[in-house]
Amino acid sequence: MYQVSSTETVIHHEYRYSDNYGIHVINVRGFNLANNDTASAYVKIERCQSPNVTVDLSFANEEHPYTALFENGFNVTIDYSFDCESMEQFTIRWDILDSTQHNLNTVPNATQLVSLPNTLHAGSYVLRINTTMWSSIFDLSDKTAITYGYVNVENCQPPNVTVNPLATESKPFTAMDNDGFTVTAYFAVDCPPMEQLQAQWDILDYSQQSILRHLPNATQLISLPYDLPIGIYVIRLNTTISSNSCDLSQKSVTSVTYVNVEKSFLVAGIDGSSYVNTTFNSSVYLSAYNLTYVSGTTHTDKSGMIFEWRCKRTLETWPTHLPTQSYLPHSGTNGGCFDVVGPGLLGFAENKWNFTINTGYLEPVIEYNIQFMVQKDSYSANASVSLYVQQPLAPNISIRQVYCLLR
Repeated sequence: MYQVSSTETVIHHEYRYSDNYGIHVINVRGFNLANNDTASAYVKIERCQSPNVTVDLSFANEEHPYTALFENGFNVTIDYSFDCESMEQFTIRWDILDSTQHNLNTVPNATQLVSLPNTLHAGSYVLRINTTMWSSIFDLSDKTAITYGYVNVENCQPPNVTVNPLATESKPFTAMDNDGFTVTAYFAVDCPPMEQLQAQWDILDYSQQSILRHLPNATQLISLPYDLPIGIYVIRLNTTISSNSCDLSQKSVTSVTYVNVEKSFLVAGIDGSSYVNTTFNSSVYLSAYNLTYVSGTTHTDKSGMIFEWRCKRTLETWPTHLPTQSYLPHSGTNGGCFDVVGPGLLGFAENKWNFTINTGYLEPVIEYNIQFMVQKDSYSANASVSLYVQQPLAPNISIRQVYCLLR
């Protein structure tokens, strides 16, 4: 309440302030000794707050910016509201700033920002949103609102996957059924947002209609011996990468290789001729190392092989239970080759791929059958040598005649 006095006239000016918005009345009363009068004025009190602007929550965290892929671009939206009756116009301006706060681009008036694919290169960016209001009645320049968003643009390449052995449909790699096979995958990844890599293996039939085996997550596929029947198979590897910050589903890679599973067989052989005709009291060398192998493998791979050497006379049959012959001269009884036990195993050649015998330990003018037997897994093979020992030569005896003269 305000009051102004003079000697002749009293002016009483009163205004009661209220924090309620709306139309208010100001009364002015003037009076003197003769009369008095009252005049009223009206004022409208309005509320005008700065705009309330909220950026998409995915972009709002400076410590954990939104991650966008270079080839995808990104789209940012905002929510906004106004509480200002006198506002006649509003403007929303977007500024894209690099990590040094340099303004790269401005979108003058839009309610959302669309960054097109392949536009912003890999890097960190700040999105500055300036919201202003205008009124022909009031100056609203102090009601500007500034909001920020944050985004990292990343380059992400699909994984570079190499499988070994790599083979084509027309030239599959070969594996023996008794060996199984191994396929190994090697990965090179250039994708900063990636958090996880998964490699899923499938073994499919040749028509690729049926999945025969599935391995959920591994860098190597191992097919054990006899896991697969004879035939051609497709080995498929699906490699996917993922991230909590962006969608990497388009970065999946599928790799294939082909395998031909063949039936293996065991080969046994003895170096030299299969028939040896030799003299009595001479040396005979026998070796099965070079000619014994599993098809499809190197000839030096003897792993898993169990073998033995046997000996009998050609006209003899193998007994049900084979005794062990020691390396001793034949006694002349029970047949066989060495010692006195008859046909049987050569104990002195146990676990030996090669050995030497002296035919002086054998009975001459006899043909012998020396047999090499080998087994691996469910396969077996054998090889034989026939050995004939000639009649030893008769001793060469000479008589010297000496004449003596008696006196």
